[in-house]
Amino acid sequence: MTVAAATLRKMLRWLSAYVLMFFFLGSAQAETTARATIERIEPLVIGGQLSLDIDIDLTLNTSMKQALSRGVPLYFSIDLEIEQPRWWWLNKSIVDTRLERRLSYNTLTRSWRVSTGDLAIAAASYEDAINLLARIRDWPVVLSDRFEQDQQYIGEIRIRLDVDRLARPLQMDNANRDNWTLNSPWKSFEFSIRRDTGVAQ
Repeated sequence: MTVAAATLRKMLRWLSAYVLMFFFLGSAQAETTARATIERIEPLVIGGQLSLDIDIDLTLNTSMKQALSRGVPLYFSIDLEIEQPRWWWLNKSIVDTRLERRLSYNTLTRSWRVSTGDLAIAAASYEDAINLLARIRDWPVVLSDRFEQDQQYIGEIRIRLDVDRLARPLQMDNANRDNWTLNSPWKSFEFSIRRDTGVAQ
């Protein structure tokens, strides 16, 4: 392949990316407001492991829904931090991790899917898919022996749209960057590992 042909091919690739971007975002439509709020956090000890149940109130905006309807997946990160308070020094970090979930729509089969790692669950509608995405059950975080019994711990959780995982044309859409912003406030919770029953919030 000559240098000219390679350059032309590269230019066509960039041009197609811009065409795709304007196809998604070119029409001006009223945007619903994307928002997310962590509503409930329940820490549990299951099989010697600290696990979390989380309920989220989640609403996507028009741009996000349009991208999904055209087969562009969206990735969401549930970020978790847990610390042990120390009055004499800075808090000790115990957990700093995240759970990634992928929301996608298959335009051929017209089916929705929510994926966590290699596990994927099908949903019959957009509403069902959002409910699946926003309801986290038995998230195994860390072995419970990382925590001292009857010691108080504090945690924080948030959910956000992972903009680094957006399709390339959407990442380049600086003019409409706010359309791809979704970050919930951090939600705090406290718990301790009890000697008898496990975790108490």
